[in-house]
Parts: sequence; C-alpha cells; structure tokens
Amino acid sequence: MISEIIEKWIKGILIDGITGNLSGLFDNVNAKVGEIASDVGSTPQAWNSGIFNMLRSLSETVVQGCRSYAYTYAITVAQTDAKSVILKKTDAANLVVGSAIDVGDGSDRQKASSYAVASSAVILSIEAYDDNNSRVNLDLAAGITTTTSNKINTIAWRSGSCDNVLGVDGSPTNCTSGKEPFIIQGIECMVGAYEVYADAIFKLESADGVFKITPWICKKASEITNNAIGWPIQVNVIWKTA
Repeated sequence: MISEIIEKWIKGILIDGITGNLSGLFDNVNAKVGEIASDVGSTPQAWNSGIFNMLRSLSETVVQGCRSYAYTYAITVAQTDAKSVILKKTDAANLVVGSAIDVGDGSDRQKASSYAVASSAVILSIEAYDDNNSRVNLDLAAGITTTTSNKINTIAWRSGSCDNVLGVDGSPTNCTSGKEPFIIQGIECMVGAYEVYADAIFKLESADGVFKITPWICKKASEITNNAIGWPIQVNVIWKTA
C-alpha cells in the first residue's frame, strides 16, 4: 500500500515537471514564430527603416566612408615635367595615399580649369621636400608642369580603391577617419561622390516655403546616361510646405 502511494507521488512529480518544461518550451517556440511572422509581415518601409538605422549606426561608429575629405590646397613650389606636386607640409599631412586629386586652377571641381593640369591623379606616396613642404607623388603617365598659382583639389576615390582590403568589410587603412571609402559585404560605398543606392533618385526644389520632391526610378543604371531605354522614369511629384 505504502509503495503504491509512493509510486503515484513520484509519477505525479514527473508528469508535472515534464508538462511544465514542455509548456515553457512551446511558449518560447510560439514567441519566436510570432517574431518571425511579424518581420515577414512588415511592410517594406517598416523593415527598411530598421535596416537603414542599422547602417546609419554602422557608418557613425564602425565605418564612416569618405564624408570629410574635401580639400583645396595651393601648390607652393613650381615644377616642370614632374610626376608630383609640392604642398605645404601641414596641407600634405591631411591627404591620404591611394586617394585621388585634380590639379589646375580654382576650387570648383565642376569646372574644367580645376583639372586642366591633371585629372584624377592617384597619390602614390608623400615625402619630405624641405623643412616647410612635402612632395606628393602622383600616378601619372607623363610629367606635368605646375606653378604656384595652381591648386590641388581632392576628389572621389577611384572605383576599386578597396580591392586590397582584407575580408569583405572595411576601409583601405582607417575605417573611421571620414576620408576613406569602405566595402560592406564586398560592395564599395561612400567613395566621396554622389551615389545612388537601390533604384531611386529624388530631385528637390523649393520656392517660397513650398518644397517639390520629384522621385525618379532607374532600373538600369548602365543606360541612364544615354537614355537608351527611357530611364530614368518620373514616378510622381510630392509637395510639402514648410
């Protein structure tokens, strides 16, 4: 009799324990399934906002990209038939080996005069010239002639500047300097020029406190410039007031 009571008591404990554990397990599984279902059911806008916030956080703390690299410096020593420019030492110290510069007159990068002497010349190295100046050696096919009236302008990094980055994420030498592009999962980003992500372009116009936003869709970037198949296509016009 006593043995039967003890047997039932032990069975009760085991059944209660197993049931409790399974109940907790199923609760956890159901919660995870609910989270997944919620993510799957999110609108693209809601899902994308989370992705963009993540990318923004990454860009501010892990990799910044070329966002603070717009310099214009005067050439301090004239040269003839040289594959370099001479700049003030403190100016040259701000430049990054591997980046590109234009050599010409003025600081307006959109004008041909700013790259009349050399265009998109990659910096190979920077070395001392004298006590006050540095020589910036450039990757040029032929020597150039410069005067002290000429200036250099930093411009966008060339495509492929991150080819030597080890792995699939990171910058050539410094991820957080704000001067270098980066790759993320092998895709090169933020090279110091305007870039179009995904397939949308937005033209912004404003007058008298009224803002006009015109979205354009570009499905085939390689054919945007020659408009071969009618891209980009205007989608709509969005009006906003201040």
